[in-house]
Amino acid sequence: MYKAFLKALRLRVDRWIDSGKSEGSETPSDRTLSPVDRERIRQFWDNNRVRVWVDEAGLLELRPEAGRQFSGGDVTARFRELIRLAEEIAVFCFSMLLDGDAPHRLMRCDSCSTYFARENAPRKGQPIKRGMYCQKCTQKGVNRRVTSSRDRERARRIELVAEFWLKYDEKKRRVDRIGWVVEEVNKSGKLPQGSERLKPDWLRRKKNIKAIEDWLEEIRRAN
Repeated sequence: MYKAFLKALRLRVDRWIDSGKSEGSETPSDRTLSPVDRERIRQFWDNNRVRVWVDEAGLLELRPEAGRQFSGGDVTARFRELIRLAEEIAVFCFSMLLDGDAPHRLMRCDSCSTYFARENAPRKGQPIKRGMYCQKCTQKGVNRRVTSSRDRERARRIELVAEFWLKYDEKKRRVDRIGWVVEEVNKSGKLPQGSERLKPDWLRRKKNIKAIEDWLEEIRRAN
């Protein structure tokens, strides 16, 4: 029953969290309920009455009373009843999560899928562009962001080199193509701020030449 409860709860929580993800970024304030989950929560509260409890401090607590009682029968019937009860409890817990003080503090690690809560909820409408990582996976997040940054810088270099690679053919040059392209790219001021100057050795690497050729092919197809 416990596994069935966790599976049902996680299914709903993941669906809710994923609704705030778009194009590589995550905006917790944009999370929305799916029509299925919205209807499931409505059905739960329609089928279960709520009793108000008052504790010693005078605080009110709402406790649902099951609308359907556990029934007897053979082993299969009892098992189905337990699964149904697990799903009902999952819907209740999910509903309480959404009705809490700050549900958007709940995050899911992009590396290990562990759930954790931020100290403060992100500002409304503010996207998280570089992923969310639990304390255990913080270094993985740093490594992934560094890799992503390097990939973006390399892509920008490939684009610039391809631009000047084509310009080299516009008229006859007395210098070799690589030397001329390297000089023009560095003079252009279009390299990412803080990045190293383009060097001939970088341009001669097979993987970079292949990437440039692929980019040029895309340009030719577009034209």
